[in-house]
Amino acid sequence: MTASCVIRAGGVVIRSYVNVKSPDFDGARGDGAVGLPDLLAFAREFNGISPAACHDYTNDDVCGLADLSIFGTAFSGAHHCP
Repeated sequence: MTASCVIRAGGVVIRSYVNVKSPDFDGARGDGAVGLPDLLAFAREFNGISPAACHDYTNDDVCGLADLSIFGTAFSGAHHCP
C-alpha cells in the first residue's frame, strides 16, 4: 500500500499515513470549504445512519468523539465571526 504522507526526521520514519481523509467532503465535488453539506454527511456517520467511512479520520471503523474533535475544528474554523 502506498503512503499518502510520510513524516521523517533524520531519515527515520516517525509516522506514515495511508488513508488520509478531509472534513471537506461534498461527494465528488469537494469545494475546498467545510460547510453545511459536510456537517450533514458527518452527522449521518456519527449517528450511525451511514456507515463510518469518509468521516472516520482515525481509521478505526468508528465515527466517534475523536472524529468529532477533528471535524469540529475544521467546521468552526470556517464559521467564525471576525
